[in-house]
Amino acid sequence: MKDHMHISKQLKKRIHYYFLVDSDNHLLPCDEDAQLFLNHIDANTLINHILNLQFHTAIITSTVVLADSSYSLKIIPVSTPPRQKIGISSHGSTPPNITHIILLQNQFYFADLLHQLGKYPVDSGEFENVLKDYDDPLYINKANGDPLYFNYRYLEVSGFSPNDFFDAGLASDMDYFEPVVTPTVMKNNMDLTTFQHLTSGRDIITTGVPLYLSNGDYNLVLFLVSPLNHTSIQSSHILTMKQDVSTKMKDGTWESPTYLEIIAESPMMKKCMQDAIKLSSYNVPCLLLGSSGCGKEVFASLIHATSRRNTGPFVKINCSALPPNLLESELFGYDAGSFTGALNRGKKGFFETSNGGTLLLDEIGDMPLESQAKLLRVLETGEFYKVGGNTPIRVDVRIIAATNKNLREMIQQGTFRSDLYYRLNVASLHLPDLKDRQEDIPLLVSHFTHYFNTKYQNSKIVSEELLEAFKSYAWPGNIRELKNIIERLVLLSTSTKLTMLDIADTDMFSSESAVSDITINGIPRLEDAVDTVEKTLVQRALLLGGNTRVAAQLLDVSQSTIMRKITKYHLTAKE
Repeated sequence: MKDHMHISKQLKKRIHYYFLVDSDNHLLPCDEDAQLFLNHIDANTLINHILNLQFHTAIITSTVVLADSSYSLKIIPVSTPPRQKIGISSHGSTPPNITHIILLQNQFYFADLLHQLGKYPVDSGEFENVLKDYDDPLYINKANGDPLYFNYRYLEVSGFSPNDFFDAGLASDMDYFEPVVTPTVMKNNMDLTTFQHLTSGRDIITTGVPLYLSNGDYNLVLFLVSPLNHTSIQSSHILTMKQDVSTKMKDGTWESPTYLEIIAESPMMKKCMQDAIKLSSYNVPCLLLGSSGCGKEVFASLIHATSRRNTGPFVKINCSALPPNLLESELFGYDAGSFTGALNRGKKGFFETSNGGTLLLDEIGDMPLESQAKLLRVLETGEFYKVGGNTPIRVDVRIIAATNKNLREMIQQGTFRSDLYYRLNVASLHLPDLKDRQEDIPLLVSHFTHYFNTKYQNSKIVSEELLEAFKSYAWPGNIRELKNIIERLVLLSTSTKLTMLDIADTDMFSSESAVSDITINGIPRLEDAVDTVEKTLVQRALLLGGNTRVAAQLLDVSQSTIMRKITKYHLTAKE
């Protein structure tokens, strides 16, 4: 591996920044790059987003738009203080009492890095050419801990030289790092962020990310590294956060992580995210509109997680999943003996369960008119009656309603109350279809491929041709459909590289946007029937493949054959 190791100083893109939070509620940049980043962005936007998420005893992940780019924001609690050496270097002063690590990661650049790494075999020598394009300290090793690739910035930050890795005869990462991260990452198939001491004498923060790439011969770990620069940590650019955070930091009781990964590179999705975070600050009902599968539930979770109610319950109910006679008892609960089959002790409804938090009413367009009237009363007065009860119950609940239906048309048809619509529509958000946000499709494909490769310990990569087909496809099922297809391909494809042939038998061929099914009436001449079938198949292949070359691959014929059929049947297509 040493023979083709090439270290370049050509630095271009920045994927990640690390910050620390101390017990005095200061946000501390870990190095000069993080400090400069705060100068470049609207730092108050970042601070307010962190404050909205608050601090808890579990990992919190959200998404924030900064300087027109979308970032994953991960807040990682520090269970034990870093070793006394960390942050001291040669200055010799006491390090801050660190309570949390904050990792800010550019979603576009990270997804692009994973995509670029997935294009090449591990031993091809192309990995270092990929790594050198990033202005991040990056390091890749094998599952057994052996070093594989690194860029110039990693050597600069770590204090190591290439000879330290390849000439010193050291066996694995246990000879370089304390603690060792690779075994835990590989065992749990999850990212791991921690402080680390190097045998070079330096201290860093590192995040290990499992990679399953190439032909499956290697399971790799990618490390995103930051130095702990004492001058930056103690600099005058420290941003003091609001005083009331300290109590929440100490008393946080969340027992499970909140994971909100929203890929937003297209302008309309960035605006939706900004609007959602803005709406979260106001205690008013919110209406989420959009087609099925476009992410309404995820955005509802984002609004809750960034609101002042985020320590309260977040309860979801699908109004179309319950029959009308059960919907009211599930929403409002019931008193003992209120109807046949009722529990003797009665039951709390979703409104009581979500008191102090947020209630998502999904598919609100399917709610019966009688239930709509009772919901309107809750929105206007904050009170309701249980089924069979005569005592009003007061609750403090924020309502988020979601639907894929046209409520204005339903009002005209008399199937939805206009007063409820206007009460819910105080703050509305319309989420775009996936076909209208093509900039996000490559990132979503890369994200889901990486996710399912990690989940199933696989090593699939998406070919450029298949990615282009995904971009030209209409996606009637939106993100949900894309996610399901990627999962299916990762599980069922027999080849490492996913191509057009792998989607030949998927639902993409029978979607609403595809060519209609073949229909033959009566008993036509055999030649005419063959022409009908052939024309339809060529149309489908052209629609899905986007050009004649890919269509030929789908039908397992030559490109010249496809060109002849296009001429014969008077079709149009890209070459």
